[in-house]
Amino acid sequence: MRFGGRAAVLIETVLLRRRAAAKFTDPSAWLFTDEALQQSTAEPVAAHRARRLAGATVHDVTCSVGAELAALRAQASYVVGSDLDSAETAELFALAKSAFAREVEADLALRERANESARRTLRALFFPLGFTEVDFVDSLPQAAVQ
Repeated sequence: MRFGGRAAVLIETVLLRRRAAAKFTDPSAWLFTDEALQQSTAEPVAAHRARRLAGATVHDVTCSVGAELAALRAQASYVVGSDLDSAETAELFALAKSAFAREVEADLALRERANESARRTLRALFFPLGFTEVDFVDSLPQAAVQ
């Protein structure tokens, strides 16, 4: 076999680059995954956004394959791109949530501020829907949990 174990990757790359021609003038230098190609910004849109940021310093924190960055290179004064995949993002979110929960549990004043913030948010959601009162409980009765 001419390409050995790399044949599947080569075929996928060729197919994705063919599809990318709908978004990019010259996709031959790009590497895509199916998901990244679907989510990538089309060149004309990226160029329009880049013109709006001319001369700016830009950090694209969700750059994926970098379609926006490629357009920004010619317009912005400084460009940085970074991206986390969904597994990393979920892990970091879980760590942050856990750390926040520990902080709230350890600090009574912070816990009360967090609870009051949650109450305000829920009231803001429910009152426009016609609710005139929203009651809060610290925990559900055992019968309701089962």
